[in-house]
Amino acid sequence: MSGASDANIKFVEGLSSASGAIWSNSTPLSYNGITLSGSVTSGSNYTYYDGTLVRFYTNNNIVITPASGIVIEKVEIVRDTNTSKNTGTIHCAGLTASTENTTTNTNVFIGNATTAVTFTADAQSRFTAIKVYYSGSAAGIVNAPVFDVSEGTYFEAQTVKVTDYDSGLKYYYTTDGSDPALDATFQPTGATVAYNDATGVSISSNTTLKMIATDEVNVSAITTAVYTISTPDATSIMGLRNLGAGTYSIKLTDAIVTYVKDKNAYVQDATGGLMLYATNTLKVGDKINGPVNVVLIDYNGTDEATTFDVSAATITSNNALPTVKELSIADLLTGDGMKKYESMRVKITNAAVKEAIVSRNGTIAQGENSIALREGVSGCLSTTCMMNVNAIGNVIGYPTTYTNGAGETTYQLNVYSAAAVEETGYNLAVSAAGYATYFNSTKAYTLPAGVKGHIWDLSNALVNTYAPGSVVPANEPLVIEAAKGNYALMFTTTEQQPVVNNTLEGTDEATPLTDDPSSYYYGLSLNASSELSSVGFYWMNPTGAAFTNGAHKAYLKLAKATFSPSMVMSAFPFNGSATGIDHIATGADTTKSVYDLSGRRVNKAIKGIYIVNGKKVLVK
Repeated sequence: MSGASDANIKFVEGLSSASGAIWSNSTPLSYNGITLSGSVTSGSNYTYYDGTLVRFYTNNNIVITPASGIVIEKVEIVRDTNTSKNTGTIHCAGLTASTENTTTNTNVFIGNATTAVTFTADAQSRFTAIKVYYSGSAAGIVNAPVFDVSEGTYFEAQTVKVTDYDSGLKYYYTTDGSDPALDATFQPTGATVAYNDATGVSISSNTTLKMIATDEVNVSAITTAVYTISTPDATSIMGLRNLGAGTYSIKLTDAIVTYVKDKNAYVQDATGGLMLYATNTLKVGDKINGPVNVVLIDYNGTDEATTFDVSAATITSNNALPTVKELSIADLLTGDGMKKYESMRVKITNAAVKEAIVSRNGTIAQGENSIALREGVSGCLSTTCMMNVNAIGNVIGYPTTYTNGAGETTYQLNVYSAAAVEETGYNLAVSAAGYATYFNSTKAYTLPAGVKGHIWDLSNALVNTYAPGSVVPANEPLVIEAAKGNYALMFTTTEQQPVVNNTLEGTDEATPLTDDPSSYYYGLSLNASSELSSVGFYWMNPTGAAFTNGAHKAYLKLAKATFSPSMVMSAFPFNGSATGIDHIATGADTTKSVYDLSGRRVNKAIKGIYIVNGKKVLVK
């Protein structure tokens, strides 16, 4: 018998649980005079226990046999909740079903069996526990000891004790590989030593420990465990990575798992991070202390563990993740930054989207520094600001290096969740004309140095309302004035009231505006000659009809009743001569000296822009 405190097969004396045991692959399991076995009568599927479930197939049987002196009074079979794989009715010869025998509940069988009882099923059945209740005791049964330290490799000396120590028994062991031996009076001989439960057995070097128990009438089977005491190849993640590709036995201290999805995982300690692509049972928040067996490879420039065996380590769950390291892109790209922070959970703060996510790839930038952005999980950023070129955000991810077959190296930040992105601002581009517009219905923001914010007031003129450093409230469309360049409009929670006489409007997304026959619509533009000095609000359609307004852009909508029939304005430049540029020409105006934009005089003005008496006009 092999013991386990968390086994799902229990032998229960009366109503108190005795030691548990694992029943593996149809090998008979014995405990205190009770033997549990399974067989197959046809086919190839045996009844077996996989560490989680007993899997019991049609044509199998489960046999529970009591030794002389043992009476089996009750057997409980606890069904798995997965009813799609748990459809068989259980039958028992030797005990009587005491409850309705369903496939979803605990099946209970009672009686007073002194001989074997046999269970069969008419279809596949799965159990999470089999409990055997019994009375009496069997003569000549002494159970083998169970050790509290599993055999394996350790980096420190171990003290091994007996978990189910019985003061009514005597225990003897050897550490030289020989079997424990007793003489006719049950005294130890040769290399055999008496066990003292107060001190246990000290293991400080490679040792094969063998132990027996005896009541000085009967002797148990031998329990054997092999312990290897070794010096670790490395004692930290960065120490491991510095060894290069290979197979290693390392010792970790407070290494935390920060991400897991299937085989993909990341783990980090105080020295560095490591990417895993290995079968594992780890969970986010697991803390690893102790020996770990690792196979390390170079995966296209990034260190990756394809084996990460923590079976001998101590794992504690639900630990807080390490404080995320806040970095700049320059921190990663300068010196050994990529190696230092590779596979660690880091935050790049206030990075602007330089290239939006396409086919899982994009680019973020801070000033002149940029790094690739990679969706670790396809589509995870499809609802974030990383899809918008002008967005600014904090991004939590894992730095990695990727070198393709042509030897081209890309430094990238792998991101695995939309929750890892926080939008913090907008990267506004101002052209050489010196003006742009901006609108955000939900976010207030601060104007950076060198930037002024204008409203369009009721008299159809720009008014400088917001100075550099001031807070612009949410839902306030503005004309932004600044020198050519990119400006970070950083969001803030500071409250501010919009200006009441601002006639500008805006949209958060690219939006086809709804046409209103009683209004004209204007967007920020240059004149037909693209003269920088002509920047202002212009009709985007020849008739002043509605158009599609861009994302986070402001526009102007004016009632047609604002204008007299002879002075309908198709443009409002910002140079102070609003009445002299691009207004619609009347029939009388076109009979005067008329020139096209190349300076050639024309006899008749058809539709287009012309110079009339030294002024630009739009002829409809």
